[in-house]
Parts: sequence; C-alpha cells; structure tokens
Amino acid sequence: MTLLLVLLCNFFLASTISSNKVLLSMFPAILFVGIRMLCAEILICVYAYCFSTRMRWRYIKHDIGILVGVSLFTTYLPSILKAFSLKHLFSSKAAFYGSIDPFITALYAYFLWHEKLSWKQFVGIIIGFSGIVIMTLGQTPPEQGWHAWFILFYPELASFASVVVSRWGWILLRALVRNERYTPLEVNGMSMVGSGILALITATMLNQWKDVSIPSVSTFLCLFVYTVIIGNVTGYMLYAYVIKHVNLTFVSLAGFSIPIFVGLIGWLLLAEPMSYSILLAGLFVFLGLLIFYYDELCQVAGARSGR
Repeated sequence: MTLLLVLLCNFFLASTISSNKVLLSMFPAILFVGIRMLCAEILICVYAYCFSTRMRWRYIKHDIGILVGVSLFTTYLPSILKAFSLKHLFSSKAAFYGSIDPFITALYAYFLWHEKLSWKQFVGIIIGFSGIVIMTLGQTPPEQGWHAWFILFYPELASFASVVVSRWGWILLRALVRNERYTPLEVNGMSMVGSGILALITATMLNQWKDVSIPSVSTFLCLFVYTVIIGNVTGYMLYAYVIKHVNLTFVSLAGFSIPIFVGLIGWLLLAEPMSYSILLAGLFVFLGLLIFYYDELCQVAGARSGR
C-alpha cells in the first residue's frame, strides 16, 4: 500500500511536468507560474479557511518569517527556475535533475549542520553527480542558443538551481509540518499565496502578457485545470503527507520513478526522443542512490527480518 501511495504521488507529479511542458509553449515561464499558483492558492486557501481555525492572521503572524522563507524557496524561485528549464529542455532531461535531490540534502546537512557522511555516501554522491555530467554533455536541440559557459547551458543551470533552492524550502516546510503547527494543506496554500502574487507582479514588470499565444482554448483549459488540481493541489499535498509518514530513504529512492514516468509520457505523447545519454545518466544516478542509501537499506531490511 505504501509503495502504491508513493508511486501514485510520483505519477501525479510526473504527469503535471508533461502537461506544464505543453502549457509553456503557450505562456512565458514567469507568467505561467503566477497564473497557475494564483488559481491553486484560491482553491486551497478557501478550503483551509473554512475548515481550519489556524488560517487566521492572529495565528499566522507568529510564523510569518519562516512562511515567507517557505514561499520563496519551495514555490516562487524553484517554480520559475523549473518553468524556464522545462520550456527549453526535453521534459525527461529537466525531470532527471530532480533525482539529485537526496545528494543536495546530504550536502546541506554536511556543510550546515556538520552531519557525518560515510565513505559509501560520498561515493554515491560522486557517482550520482557523474550521471548529471553525462546528461549535461548530451546536448539536445531545445537548449541550443542558451549557452552559458563551457558545456553548460542556462536551462540546465536553472534546473540544477531549482533543486538546490527547493530542497532548502522543503527543509523549512518539514519543520512546520512536523511540529504540527500547520497541516500540509495549510502550508501549501499559504506558500502559494505570496508566490503567485509575486510571480504575477514580476511577469507584469517584464511585460510578459504580450507573449501569450493560445492556439486551442479547449486544450489549454483541460491541461491547465489538470495541472492546477493534480499538480499544485493533489500532488504536492500528497507529497507533503508522504514525507511526514513514510521512511525518507524509501521516498528518495522511489522519487527516481518521476523522471522515468516523465520520459515515458514525453516519448508517448510529446514525441520526445529517448536519448541514450539520458538513459546512461539515469543509470549512474540510480546506482549512486543505491550506494548512498546502502547502509540504511540494510538496516530497514534487517529490522523487517527481525520481526
């Protein structure tokens, strides 16, 4: 049951990445993020306001600092960076950058909180990042014209930066949820309020409204409703629930299914090619994850066998 719940969550998140890819062909990245979040936040906050006494200013004001941090680092900045990279990369390649999330978390813990890493974890991190290097070397047509430096392109840098920034935001969010100050639904709704408004202000300042091009209104509405309901509401609420109640090692390893789902959807529905460099990079990243979590996997297996 746990496996099905995690895989269902990952499939929801993966399918919205694919739908966002299509929508980004109609909208500039920042404007799309703002509109999507604004619609999602209205649904979430109205629901939470009606059923929760904590969605009141007298309660929220005590956590305003950390809520602003959660908004910036879980939604506003990562969403804009992800949207930019997704617009200019194949969806499978953009999604694979999210697979290094556990390595980023471990490096945060190592440098900020001086937590020890075993030699296996260091080896896993090195192998995992080697996979990212392999994927970076395999350039694809959508990212051409966005060259930054050496072998790096701006969409790839944005995708990598989104992982680094969002992981810090989820660390802040987890602190709020774990001490039961708020539910995942409440935190998700509040984090989108400021982020959506700020994204729309940013898009207006950059005059992005003039670049909107919607060839099919019905296609747009179907995809937009899907990405708001499934991605912003259901998917992220389910993910916030999963990280609170399910073993994080299992969640991190199962997270590798997201780029696999995205790759399959992109191949079947978006006519994106299955790149050998991405497949090889995925193999390296997954091997790195297995080595990184080897000791924890042995402990979990030992605990189950001892029951």
